[in-house]
Amino acid sequence: MAALEPEGTKESKELNAARAEIARLQKQEPAFIVKCFDADGRSASSLEYQFPKASPLTPEEIATLLDRARLLFPLKADFNDPVRPASVPGRRGISLESLRGLRSPPTEQQIVEYNQAYETWLAKIETALKKVHLKLLQDETKNSFSFLAQNIGTRPANDVLVEIVATGSLLIGRPSDEDDENEYSLPAPPALPEFQLSALNAMLRMSNMFGPRYGMGRELEPIIDTRLRRGRDAEAFYYNGDPARIAKNSLKLECVLWRHGKDPENFHAVVDASTAAEVKGVIEFRIHASNLSNAVSCRIPVRITFKAFSTIDYASKLIDALKPITKNEGQ
Repeated sequence: MAALEPEGTKESKELNAARAEIARLQKQEPAFIVKCFDADGRSASSLEYQFPKASPLTPEEIATLLDRARLLFPLKADFNDPVRPASVPGRRGISLESLRGLRSPPTEQQIVEYNQAYETWLAKIETALKKVHLKLLQDETKNSFSFLAQNIGTRPANDVLVEIVATGSLLIGRPSDEDDENEYSLPAPPALPEFQLSALNAMLRMSNMFGPRYGMGRELEPIIDTRLRRGRDAEAFYYNGDPARIAKNSLKLECVLWRHGKDPENFHAVVDASTAAEVKGVIEFRIHASNLSNAVSCRIPVRITFKAFSTIDYASKLIDALKPITKNEGQ
């Protein structure tokens, strides 16, 4: 009679068989590699940031900066043409060529509109200076990071959810766009009213505009934006949840199909702190999919410190860097 196999050995074989089956099934799943990169695009195993601290300007500082703006860009009052070409008499009087440079001063209406625009500009400058410390924080804060992820498995990932989660006193936000960056910008001074060409000069210029192809050289843009006709791309990532760019404890993105063997996906975000004191925490990047047994996770330690900045020095540089609006920009 054959000896019975020890019970422990039988259980071990079953456990090993189960593990082998799990390994086999997992080989048929998507597989991911994930890397983190800092604000400078360098591969990082941890992230460190130095955030600025700045206080609003005082009323006295705002008044000083407004005086500086008036000094750099004074209200123009004299609109007499400083350059008036001398007329050149021809054989039968003044030549037409000498009249080409004649200009007439701005109209009273144009001058009134300019004066109003100047006062409006000063008022907008004052409003902007009350919030200029927020622009300082925006400009001096270098808080971006990204995760690069690639499906290196043998199967696409289905119904994918990507999470970027912050712990501790950290907050996560979507990257800013150009409109966000211009939110606290100082407005440029208004353009000066231009001297107008004389009627004869305008006629001479108009005579050179017409030709056999005048008005025929531009292509018409389609009335309907073709992008509106397209639905969601199944292989593209879209934000899940509140679309507002408000820092919170997590960001979520989703896509229907993440194919294997394609270029890596880059997930950009910014980090913020819920307090003005030194902050430490962890940012975790997770990938979930309906055909993925276990979520993929990458955890990155984060440390944020703070440095004080002078708002008055920063605002003074902004005032000095202002340039008047040109005619084309003002249209």
